[in-house]
Amino acid sequence: MTVIVSVKINDGVVMAADSAGSMGSGQVYAHANKIANLCHGMPLGAMSTGTGGIGNESIETLLKDLRRRFSGLDPAHADWKLDPETYTVAQAAGRLRAFLFEEKSEACPDPTNLQLRLCGYSAGRPLAEVWEVNIAGPTCPPPRQIMDESSFGVLWDGQYEALNRLILGAGFNIGEALVRHGVPAASACRRAWPRTCTRRSRFLRCRSRTRSTSPVSSSRPPSASSASLCSFPSPLGEPYRSP
Repeated sequence: MTVIVSVKINDGVVMAADSAGSMGSGQVYAHANKIANLCHGMPLGAMSTGTGGIGNESIETLLKDLRRRFSGLDPAHADWKLDPETYTVAQAAGRLRAFLFEEKSEACPDPTNLQLRLCGYSAGRPLAEVWEVNIAGPTCPPPRQIMDESSFGVLWDGQYEALNRLILGAGFNIGEALVRHGVPAASACRRAWPRTCTRRSRFLRCRSRTRSTSPVSSSRPPSASSASLCSFPSPLGEPYRSP
């Protein structure tokens, strides 16, 4: 099972992921690190779900290589260094796509199906943003912003069932379960999640329930072993320290 979760509030953004990595060969690693800081000393992080690597390189290794470029430690790509005074999350998302899709995935003969979520703060901004890059075989649309500075809430991806139950209180098969326990089919259908429900509508339902007064509770994401957790506090508070 693979799950990524981001929780964005006024004071920062928390990122969590499981630690099972599946390579194209079918090999599954139980201690993969799916969350990475993308630039030393800057509140920018990325996490992934889907394929655990591109070709023979793991996503963890690739993100470390990208961090070298963003931090100005790769002389061959000096122009990729992020200026701490002017960088934006959108700029980092564009570079993330260029590196993983244009440089790596397009040159790999094996298809790559990978979703990356980028969370963090643009230079000088008080609130975080959340962006996504989706590689689906030979295609990869431009990065898209899925939460702007004014949006708050929890957003999850990967295999939805466990988090649907934890946060929304019901899984996809709730209608069938209600019928088995004697609820009339017509009534059960009205209570169940529509089968055409998209991830976006699941997020909107969740946000409408959690954005106001009640805090969102969370448990450890399902995993074959441990899970990764990372948080980026607002840069207007205590300065972020890269691990």
